[in-house]
Amino acid sequence: MNLIKFITAIIVIAFLAVFAAAQDEPIQIDTNLVTLNVVVKDARGNFVKNLKAEQFEIFDNEAKQQISQFSAEESAVSFGIVYDMHPTTDERTKAVLE
Repeated sequence: MNLIKFITAIIVIAFLAVFAAAQDEPIQIDTNLVTLNVVVKDARGNFVKNLKAEQFEIFDNEAKQQISQFSAEESAVSFGIVYDMHPTTDERTKAVLE
């Protein structure tokens, strides 16, 4: 039974080592499609909705680019707060958490 556990552990470790080594290789993908997320507001700060692709112009190095795909759908937004919880900042950490 112990031999089976040992062999299983070796196989798992070998698999993880191969997987970790593969993660270090850079991934390069050539693409001609670039995604731009745009928010449009009017003079009062209200969001402008129902915009069409014809109402936008995209330039790359002063050369006008064709808009091949356009979507006016709303997308999710994520926010995060990162704070250094270093042990030498106990008082500051307590104040931030409060």
